[in-house]
Amino acid sequence: MKQYHDIRDLNSVLVIEDHHLMRLAIIEELKSLVPNGLFFGASDLDTALKIINIQPIQLIITDPGLPGFDPSSYEDRFLVIQSVLTANPEAIHVVMTGNFSPAEWSMFQKKGVKGYWAKTSITRQNIESSLKHLIHDSEHVMPPTFEAYNPDLHYAALTEREQQTLNWVRENHSQKSLETLFEEAAIKNGIEPESFKTFYKRARTKLRKTSISKEFWQ
Repeated sequence: MKQYHDIRDLNSVLVIEDHHLMRLAIIEELKSLVPNGLFFGASDLDTALKIINIQPIQLIITDPGLPGFDPSSYEDRFLVIQSVLTANPEAIHVVMTGNFSPAEWSMFQKKGVKGYWAKTSITRQNIESSLKHLIHDSEHVMPPTFEAYNPDLHYAALTEREQQTLNWVRENHSQKSLETLFEEAAIKNGIEPESFKTFYKRARTKLRKTSISKEFWQ
């Protein structure tokens, strides 16, 4: 398997997941980590294999409980993953599941799967942390977590960049100062700290004009 210097070098990604919103949500999280990436989604095995056969893919994330297969059957789940592995053995392969099982991970691991993610642990920070291991040909497991996170807050009047800056600050402000967050986010997104700060201020200005309690965004 090819090794990469940075997550941003993963410029072609395939997410195989039959739940439409889950698939799109994971792609959106990945887009924030791989800003120049090309992302494909498939809801079933046949569509996934068609994509793999015509498009070089560097990272493949698969839920083995796909339509046409029994999600409670180890044999069926293994068949899904084996089919994807055989179609593209050079890619980094990750299995994501709502039925985390160390025994299943051991089975997939022996066949060449590098990552095994519990769906309850899939957050942007955890994805980023896991991929940093995987790009260097290491294995990484994200076991189930049931931590209490800040409530989600999305406001339709915010631009995409304003929403991103708001999310970043809300997720990290309890641990770091705003100025530190602006510096880190600027490096991560390739923009000036003052630009990131401006987007955040615009988001706050818009939120002040709503009935949303300040406790959610200050």
